[in-house]
Amino acid sequence: MNTARLSSSKSASSRLPGLGDITTAGRLADILRAVESVACLEATVPEIRNERRLPGGLRIVYLLAHRADGRDEDAMLVQAAALSVRGADVLVLSRPRLNQSDTDSDAGAKDDPPRRLRRVVVPFGEVLTDAVPPCDLIVAGSWEYVAPARLLAIAPVVLFELGGLQDLGDVPEHTRDVLVASLRSATAVYASCTQVREALLTKYGAIAQPSPSERDCASPIQPDVVGGRTAEAVQAAYEQVVRSADVGAPVAGFRVRLGGLTWTRAGDRELLRQRIGACSSGAVAIPISQPALGSLRAVRWRTVATRSDGTPGTTRVYVPARSERPLHDSPHQHAIELLRLGHARRAVDELAERCEGVAGGELAVLGRWVVLAMVLADMADRAVEAAEAFAWEFPTNPDFVALSALARRAASRPYDLTGVDDRIALLGVGARFDEWFDHPWSLVLGTSWETLSSREPLSSRETLSSRETLSSRGDP
Repeated sequence: MNTARLSSSKSASSRLPGLGDITTAGRLADILRAVESVACLEATVPEIRNERRLPGGLRIVYLLAHRADGRDEDAMLVQAAALSVRGADVLVLSRPRLNQSDTDSDAGAKDDPPRRLRRVVVPFGEVLTDAVPPCDLIVAGSWEYVAPARLLAIAPVVLFELGGLQDLGDVPEHTRDVLVASLRSATAVYASCTQVREALLTKYGAIAQPSPSERDCASPIQPDVVGGRTAEAVQAAYEQVVRSADVGAPVAGFRVRLGGLTWTRAGDRELLRQRIGACSSGAVAIPISQPALGSLRAVRWRTVATRSDGTPGTTRVYVPARSERPLHDSPHQHAIELLRLGHARRAVDELAERCEGVAGGELAVLGRWVVLAMVLADMADRAVEAAEAFAWEFPTNPDFVALSALARRAASRPYDLTGVDDRIALLGVGARFDEWFDHPWSLVLGTSWETLSSREPLSSRETLSSRETLSSRGDP
């Protein structure tokens, strides 16, 4: 067996990527997502479809990156809070901060209940825009969220540029092309101050509108920067964007298959219905968890709605569902069947051989089964090396963090439980990939390597009927 690719010099000395490494990798993954989205928009620009709520309170979703000290993003939270006070239904989706003590906090003063708004911190293992619900307007606080948000075709997308593009300095030509395309995909661009506006025009040829709350960039952020009449001006500007946008009505004609599914979060079924109605693509996929091996469950993006006249590609909607039908159509199903039958070493040989011919996301999916098979084959020391090498190659995948702890337990090696907890909290689940393990912590605490192989083997006939089969999705 050739497993040279499964080890790395870093795995022995550095063990696992640190929290800073994961944060950097997560931000890079967001940028790569923007590059992919720009390419999709160059091929097809989907029509925005929406049920407007005008007159009445706007439904606004903010997308925030939380860079550096987060000061500018805090200003966006103040803006969001001010609009919520004025009757807007505001949801803030943001990335975690390393020093963030909670994941669902209030913007504005803690003793001011009217300034409360909904805020969700989306871990780096998940794509931020997959969590966007139906809304009237999307406000991106950073350029890399503009094209992915526009590709959703849910609502007009506004970029509120706070200076991040100005801070990039000189960039290579191909990077500049992506930045220019991202700016052009926005329905409107606002600049936080005159200096930012001038930089956008000079460096990227983008004409940005002055923000209703424009300030001197050298001045500190003030809590009331969008208070009173300024908040009214912001609201009026956003309402004008919504009124002026070319928006079509929700579509019908989707064939939806949700039989046998249960939902892990209240309201997700209705949320999915709304997203399907506002979808321009020909297919919609959601993450579905299924029994895979013993008590271990695997999650795959599955197509649950299709129509013949949609735009090319698949829209992902992060509404987790569960099925009790065993996993039967993984790309590595034969090796999984070997594990179910107790032939772990044969599974290791088969999986390791396949590693030689794959890369990228496919390798990330395959590598998880390689490490698990090594643990079950009593190759725990090799499993530790492989898990930690994969963790460095795919730092936004929490499965390898959990598998490293599992392998170290099996090898009677020490591991940092708090460090594992911190990394998994920062990453969440591996929804950036086509397949991941449900609740990575189950590999560390709730599911030992013994119970993984304790279940009776699943029959090859224990699958869905042809009519009920959940179809795997490809990349959007």
